[in-house]
Amino acid sequence: MGIKPYMLAPALNLIVGQRLLRKLHTCSTMREASTAESHEIKAMMATMHDIAPRMELTFDERVPHAVGCDECQTDGYRGRIAAVELLELTPELKQMIIDEKSTMEVYGAVRQ
Repeated sequence: MGIKPYMLAPALNLIVGQRLLRKLHTCSTMREASTAESHEIKAMMATMHDIAPRMELTFDERVPHAVGCDECQTDGYRGRIAAVELLELTPELKQMIIDEKSTMEVYGAVRQ
C-alpha cells in the first residue's frame, strides 16, 4: 500500500479477520463423515487443542448435511453468520512492524 512501517504501526490497535458462513437450515440432517472428512476434522481439533488445551472438543463421526426444502428454496441454508478473529497489537508486535520483521517472525510472536 506504500505506507511506511513507522507510520502504520502506531495507527494500528486491532486487526480483524472476518468470514461469512452460511447457516444450515432446520431441514438439515446428520450423515456419517467420510474418511477424509474425519481425518481433516480430527487434525483441526488437534490444532485447536494445542492453542487452547482447556477447550472441550468432541466429534461423533457425523457431520451436518444440507438437505433443502421449500422454505429454504431447496438450498439447505438460510442466513449467514460471521466468524471473526481479532488480533490486538501489543507494543512488541508494533515494534516488529516498524523493524520490518518477516511474516513468519510476526506469526511466531502472535502464536506465543
